[in-house]
Amino acid sequence: MLHIAPSKADVERLLVISPELADVLAAIIARVRDSAGTVPLVVAYDIHEREFTPPMPVLFQHRVGADSRPLSSASIRNWITSALEGTGITDAAGQPLAFKPHDFRRIFATDVEWEEFLGHFERRRLALGDCGRAWGSSCIHEHTCLRCPLLRVDPAQKQRPEDIRGNLTARIAEAEREGWAGEAEGLKVSLAAANNKLAQIELSLARRAEAVSLGMPSYRDAAAETLSPGDRHDR
Repeated sequence: MLHIAPSKADVERLLVISPELADVLAAIIARVRDSAGTVPLVVAYDIHEREFTPPMPVLFQHRVGADSRPLSSASIRNWITSALEGTGITDAAGQPLAFKPHDFRRIFATDVEWEEFLGHFERRRLALGDCGRAWGSSCIHEHTCLRCPLLRVDPAQKQRPEDIRGNLTARIAEAEREGWAGEAEGLKVSLAAANNKLAQIELSLARRAEAVSLGMPSYRDAAAETLSPGDRHDR
């Protein structure tokens, strides 16, 4: 976790970073630490606010004589440009890539969001099938999947809801025999959900059985549909 305080919105932020990035940041911090083992406080000039900032442990700084000074944004941009020129990487038009420091923040944010996007669909996989909830939304039924309308049961897992239905039927009989009216009512709701999921599976299997293969049209058939009578006579 990377702790940023303060961030652009003057609030503390926590970011998940890769081990590789953590190693790079650790190396940079090790280089700028002073003899006491701390990162020196330096005063930087904010070109957007047009004012000097309070003393802060700026990450990109260097020694000038006896003082520590922040690296200018122009120096950092020049280093990035030189590094890109050395790679020979070009864009789709064949032109040399041009990056600004802020571009790397966008790239990193995109990578994090993409990993989160893929992780969402991984977490939707269930024993009975998969969950149809939208990206960015959490489970609203506390993982009582059998009752959830968003659960899409895989027909290959038909035996699972059948086993659940048999177990629920036995538990309902026990609850009614013991006089556990509240327990019986809750189990009946789950039983109705299990029956509903099994009905969905049967419907899905029936639709697959009714599917008719149309085959692949031949060139002769396709040409006959697209040519006009005059074209056919000429040919």
